[in-house]
Amino acid sequence: MTTPANANASEMLTFQAVMADTLQFLCGRLIEARRPEGFWEGELSSSALSTATAISALALAKVDSDREGVRSGVAWLAAHQNADGGWGDTTDSPSNLATTLLALAALRLAGALRIPSAPDMKLGAEEYVVTQCKCASPLSAREIACAIQRA
Repeated sequence: MTTPANANASEMLTFQAVMADTLQFLCGRLIEARRPEGFWEGELSSSALSTATAISALALAKVDSDREGVRSGVAWLAAHQNADGGWGDTTDSPSNLATTLLALAALRLAGALRIPSAPDMKLGAEEYVVTQCKCASPLSAREIACAIQRA
């Protein structure tokens, strides 16, 4: 396959023309997607980050009608925990320390660590954090703070 790095002048002009047409097409699509009010709308992907944030807020609010939302959020986190025990920013992301700690905090706030599947979920997450922190188990608040500073 000819690439811009090894193309002759004619091929390079063809490549540039295709790229210019593609750019013009994509810019047109972007403008078409803009709302009449002048802004674009988007949707966030399902994520441990947003789910843990919502669980935390609902758990701290302590509103009885939010209990089912908290339970379903906890179930979602349980179903989407990565094999290494952590969570990433999206369902397709590798685990990272910040999102994993946020998920653990949300689970604690929700009292979710008392549900049947939670010990395995907690253990996996804590093992991930210990690995990332390069610290001893059980985790101390100081070790976690140091790990966050290093991340």
